[in-house]
Amino acid sequence: MEFKLIDGKYTWKDTQHLVGELIRIKINYLEAQISKEDSEEDIKIREQRIKMLQNELTLLNKKRQHTDLFSMHVSINIE
Repeated sequence: MEFKLIDGKYTWKDTQHLVGELIRIKINYLEAQISKEDSEEDIKIREQRIKMLQNELTLLNKKRQHTDLFSMHVSINIE
């Protein structure tokens, strides 16, 4: 099963906003998954993933683009 979430051309501002929102949703999901019942290893893995996504979000927000439009294609495949 495949879902096409984003498929089109977007300004840099819209691209930054859409990708930023997707990253924030994933971060929130990972934070909600951390519980006291998790092993230290599971918590550490989730925290590392959160840090990586936060770094990606920071890089995205710092980047400046002068191109008018960007093609963006985001799909989710469920197998």
